[in-house]
Amino acid sequence: MVSLTPQYQQILRRIAIKRNAPSWLTKRAKILLSLAEGVSVKKTAQKLETSVKTVRRWLDRWHETENRRANLPDEPSIESHLIEILKDKPRDGRPPVFSAQQVVAIVAIACESPERFNRPVTHWTPTELVDEAIKQRIVDQISPRSVGRFLKSSQTQTAFNPLLAESKNRGLASV
Repeated sequence: MVSLTPQYQQILRRIAIKRNAPSWLTKRAKILLSLAEGVSVKKTAQKLETSVKTVRRWLDRWHETENRRANLPDEPSIESHLIEILKDKPRDGRPPVFSAQQVVAIVAIACESPERFNRPVTHWTPTELVDEAIKQRIVDQISPRSVGRFLKSSQTQTAFNPLLAESKNRGLASV
């Protein structure tokens, strides 16, 4: 079902066994390699513990990109091109409302003590952070819920102090 040159097979095999590669990338490389071996779509899906729909999607994507794969000059550009083919297509949807710089600035405020900004609290709440971000003109407006999402997504396993005050039920306050 999929025709792969020996060079493509070699590169896809290398991608499929990379330990530090994202799982989505290795799985997609394995899908193409399995189909190139003549394994059916259904058996490939079973073997790789994914859906038939997913296998068909990557089979179709491979066929759609046939013209773009022709005449690639050297192996590094072939590998990066194959990775581009295996990436998700951009999705429709609303563009981000806040820039990465704004998000980082808000998180940076949360990493500081509220007293440094003359706030009458010992721990940040999303509402206090909203007020401070607007006061510093980082944003014109933002909801406490958005601030809470930024902080939840930026928390790490190694963080020693919580960025937000905790409520009695141990969840983030006002999020």
